Amino acid sequence: MSTGSRPVAGADAAYLLIGSDSISVGCDLHPDFTESHGFDEGRRVPATWVVSVLASHLKMHPAPPQEPPAEEPANPTATAVSKLDSFGQTVAAHCRWAMAHNDGDPSSTWPGPLQLAVALVLGNHLYLSGMGPGPGYTPQQALTLLFEGMPHPPSDADAWIQAIRAESRRPGGREQSGLVLPSAYLRLEH
Repeated sequence: MSTGSRPVAGADAAYLLIGSDSISVGCDLHPDFTESHGFDEGRRVPATWVVSVLASHLKMHPAPPQEPPAEEPANPTATAVSKLDSFGQTVAAHCRWAMAHNDGDPSSTWPGPLQLAVALVLGNHLYLSGMGPGPGYTPQQALTLLFEGMPHPPSDADAWIQAIRAESRRPGGREQSGLVLPSAYLRLEH
């Protein structure tokens, strides 16, 4: 949870995912760390819970230095010009983790919307086909489901995905193959 200046890419930054009946707290550097709490009737959670979650995280994962690790530098160009919202930045960080540590697969411990977004950005259609009830999701179904759950979905899905790909790329790293659908298929029908 940051206020003021934007955290350095790769830094220990907590994020909040607000659902319809609960809130989840997670960490960009520690995707295995997530805690959730249901809302009361006024859509609130106790402040003591938020503080205890952050304190617990800091005990388990002491904050690293403010610079990205040398072996996984952030893309300074993408970070300097990023127009992504906090969810897009979180998706980019999780894409970097998935590429570096999990063969491009999202972690099954992440919230569903984050799994959908990472799989879409990385073009991981096999992962999407194994998600959800029944036969899984096509990229179009996943995109529709993801955007329907966003309070302010991007107006241009293709541009949003490309921006996250740019943000998750490392200097000197190879290009991501990503979503192979033509732009015409990345439109939401309202």
